[in-house]
Amino acid sequence: MKYPELNAQAEALAVKREQARRDERQTALEKVCTRGREDGLTPEQVFGAHTRMTDRTIQVT
Repeated sequence: MKYPELNAQAEALAVKREQARRDERQTALEKVCTRGREDGLTPEQVFGAHTRMTDRTIQVT
């Protein structure tokens, strides 16, 4: 195999790796949210009192 072919394969693999990371992160987030709702937990209880929600991220102060 030549370098350009290997480079193309590496780039394709990097795209697959990133998608797998996003998928796993989404699955983990869904599990945490589901469990929190089931147990009636607030974000403060899960992440601590110095937490505030901003859009789709959590900031710990």
